[in-house]
Amino acid sequence: MPCAAGGAMDRKIRIRKRDGRLIQGILTPGHVRDGRLVIITTHLSYWSNLHPFNQLLARELSKAGFPVLRFSFYGVTKSSENSSSVTIRSQVADLRDVIAYARKNGYENMAVVGPSLGGTVAALACDRRIRTLVLVNPVFDTRILYHRYRASEESHGVAVVRRAGVSKAIGKEMWKEFGKLKLDGYVRRLACPVLVVYGAADSLVPISDIRRYYRMVESEKKLAVIKKGDHDFLVAGKSAAAECRRWIKTHL
Repeated sequence: MPCAAGGAMDRKIRIRKRDGRLIQGILTPGHVRDGRLVIITTHLSYWSNLHPFNQLLARELSKAGFPVLRFSFYGVTKSSENSSSVTIRSQVADLRDVIAYARKNGYENMAVVGPSLGGTVAALACDRRIRTLVLVNPVFDTRILYHRYRASEESHGVAVVRRAGVSKAIGKEMWKEFGKLKLDGYVRRLACPVLVVYGAADSLVPISDIRRYYRMVESEKKLAVIKKGDHDFLVAGKSAAAECRRWIKTHL
C-alpha cells in the first residue's frame, strides 16, 4: 500500500532473503531519466528504516530525482524474530540480499548509504556492484561499542543500547563481534569513491577514529565534517543529507 512521505509516494516492499525470510523495505521513487539508478540506505543498528535521519535522507534524495530503497535489517522490526539473533554477519548478508534484489529489478547503478553501525555493515558488504559508498558517522572501530556496553552485558547478560529515547537489546553474539571485528583490510580494499560524513558533536565515535580509518581508504574520497551534528544526526541532519546528495549526484 503506497503511503505519502514528503510529497512522494512511498511503496512498501518485501525482499525475500536467500534463506526464505523476508526483509521489510520502503521504495521512495525518483524522477531521474536513467531507470537503472537507485540509492540503498541501511540504518542505525538499534532502530529501523523509520529512523528520522533515514526518512529525511530519503526525502532529500528523492527531491533530487533519485529513487531510494531503505530497508530494516532482519530482526529489528516487530514482525520478525527477537533482536538477540541479529549479528553483524547477518546484517551483511541482509544488505547483500537487498543489493541482489535491486539488481534483479533492473537497478544496475547503485549507491549505498550507511549510518553508524549500518556504515560498518556497508563497508563489509561493499563490492563491485556498488558505484559509490557514503558512510555517515561510521563505527569503524567496534571495540568502542564492546567496551561501552560491557557493564550492561556482564550485569544483565544482555547489552542494552539507549539512544534518542529508544532502548534496544543487543544479542550476545553481536556484542562479542564488537570486540573482535577488524575493518582495516576491508577499508583498504574499498575500490569505489567513498564519502565519510561526520558530525562534529558525535559523542560516540571520536574524530581521531574517523581520520585514522579515512587515511586507509585508497580510492577517491572525501571527509565532510558537519558542525553541531550528533551521532544520530537528529541535529544538522539537513546539512548531512545535503552532503550525501551532492556526492551521489556527482558519482552515480
